[in-house]
Amino acid sequence: MNFSDIKVVQFNFSLSILMFGLEKLIYLHKGKYRLYFNSLTTSVLGLSFGLGLVCTNSASAFEFDKKLVAPDGAANDFFGNPRSVSLSGNTALVGSFLDDDRGTNSGSAYLFDVTTGELVRKLTAPDGAANDSFGGSVSLYGDTALVSSNVDDDKGLNSGSAYLFDVTTGNLLHKLTAPDGSGGDIFGISVSLSANTALIGSYRDDDKGTDSGSAYLFDVTTGDYLGKLKAPDSAAGDWFGYFVSLSGNTALVGSPFDDWTLDKKILLAYILR
Repeated sequence: MNFSDIKVVQFNFSLSILMFGLEKLIYLHKGKYRLYFNSLTTSVLGLSFGLGLVCTNSASAFEFDKKLVAPDGAANDFFGNPRSVSLSGNTALVGSFLDDDRGTNSGSAYLFDVTTGELVRKLTAPDGAANDSFGGSVSLYGDTALVSSNVDDDKGLNSGSAYLFDVTTGNLLHKLTAPDGSGGDIFGISVSLSANTALIGSYRDDDKGTDSGSAYLFDVTTGDYLGKLKAPDSAAGDWFGYFVSLSGNTALVGSPFDDWTLDKKILLAYILR
């Protein structure tokens, strides 16, 4: 895999959410399957327990299908935050990063059968602890689930980690950490799976200045580290890696505070092949 070809994509900041949202809708419409999305707000004052909605497309429109909730959900679990929903085939993966199964705010993730809406299983980090935020970002591809724990402390306070699970058995396959990780890197703020490759953002990595950011590639089968991505023009405070997406041999990495475009209110992203 060669990510030497880098392209910069610019979006008007005020339209970026809409544009990314439309892209997702168009992609799912072409796939003629289900749209899975989340709704965070259950009260005016804040999150109660969160929910998910599954929609199916009928002709050219998407229609409500079912609602997903955590069977053991509780107030402030943050089930279904924007970074932690993913769909593959008939399975939905939903993170709940402030769930308390392994300590306060240790976090969890839930696998659902989209056809029936039933819970398949609940995932937690085997070594999870309070304030790890397991489930902060998730990605599902076939029979593999990738779940981040972006303030895990294996390589220092809030260094971050991510876990690969077998969806069929729920067994842990590998725990991933940045080989050069350190405290405060927030490795796992964003994750994405495609085939046998995992892409993980670390937006507060400091290789090109404080909080310049980076993203890491791993082999899903072996758990081996494959390489590290950095923006060629990255600088302090750019937050490269805050959002990531992987499809085949192409990676899309967001850098929302790139100074080159900050005065123009432009969201910057890099396409790497």
